Parts: sequence; C-alpha cells; structure tokens
Amino acid sequence: MKYIKLFESFESIDIPYLMSNNFEKDRFYKTLETDDFMIKFDEITGDSLTIDWIYNISNKIRGIDIFKGIIEYCNKKNYDSIHAYGIRGLGYVNDDKQSVGVETNGYYTMMRWGFVPKNGVKDINKILKTKYKSIDDMYLDQNFWYRWKKDGNDYAGVFDLNKNSLSYKILNHEI
Repeated sequence: MKYIKLFESFESIDIPYLMSNNFEKDRFYKTLETDDFMIKFDEITGDSLTIDWIYNISNKIRGIDIFKGIIEYCNKKNYDSIHAYGIRGLGYVNDDKQSVGVETNGYYTMMRWGFVPKNGVKDINKILKTKYKSIDDMYLDQNFWYRWKKDGNDYAGVFDLNKNSLSYKILNHEI
C-alpha cells in the first residue's frame, strides 16, 4: 500500500491515501481534499475524531480504504474512538436553503463500517419499530441489513478503536 502524509498541521505521520498538503480549516470544519476525495471533520481532539462527511470524487480509491486510513491515523494518535453522523438524504443545503449536492447513504455505510449507534439499540428500535434487546441481537438478525437499508435513517455512531471491539468485528465482517 502506498503511504502519503496526512494532517501537516499536526505531526507528520504516514497514512494510506490521505494527503496533508490539502488540509484546510474553514469556519466550521477541518477539510482534507484531494483530486480523489474530500473528508470534512467536525472535531479532532486529544482522544477522538469526528467525521462529518466523506465524499469520493473520482472513485479511484474505495471509500472503505479511505476510512481504513482514518482508522490508522487514529490508532497512531492513540485515539479511543471515531464519531460520525450517518446521514440519509441530500448532502447539504445552499445559502438559499435549497438541497443540493449528491444523495448520501452515510446512514447505511457508517453502520456497515462498524459505527455502533451512540444511543444503543434504543434509537434503532425507534427508527425500525423493532424490539431488539441489544446491539448484538440487532446485528445477528438476518433481516437487519435489508431493513436498515430500506427503512434506516440518520443516526449518531461511534467506532470503538479497541482491537477487540464490536466496531472492528462489524468492519471485518465477523458479525
């Protein structure tokens, strides 16, 4: 895997696919943009990172590989978690309050990548009108992924960076 630098404004470390010389801070976000993708971060703190948006521009690099680069960066920084808000719908609203951009499927992708709902199974039960007793129960249901893709919605999720976490099990298709 080729390595290039990420986050020049932080210490220089090598991370797959992510480039530091394109890291900028705007009013609300820290943005990393290349010819191939754009990532907007809400927050980067001492122990966690919050992703607002991953947009694949060229499709030369798979989204999962971009995310694995973020995981590697977080592991090298000794972060304990990555936070994200999985969105369903249009990507953003312009100054005239009109929806523009691309249709997003973060609600599904983030769940598949191991972002466990921040409020546990309670929010999922409310969205899907189900009665799962636990997150494990939810993921083990053979119909869950179909129902979530069809009827799922926005949710706040956390990727636990502990190597034995449920997040890694989901990411690695062990569940």
